[in-house]
Amino acid sequence: MQNAIKKAFNPDGLNIIQNNGEFADQSVFHLHFHLLPRYENDVDGFGYKWTTHEDSIDDQQKAKIAKEIAAPIQLNMLTT
Repeated sequence: MQNAIKKAFNPDGLNIIQNNGEFADQSVFHLHFHLLPRYENDVDGFGYKWTTHEDSIDDQQKAKIAKEIAAPIQLNMLTT
């Protein structure tokens, strides 16, 4: 799909977005993706800036977060 959009519209870039949950602005409650061709001089008001806050989290906190995410995944793998 991405290649078709690039060939059809020749964008400078492409946003691929999936909103998950009401508080993430999901409005249709099934899995779907939005593919938005982007151009250098876009003035449509769409903007997305990712702030990682990585500098404010030390390695120990990062390891703790990784374990908290991994735990339910590992449990699911054991029970399926």
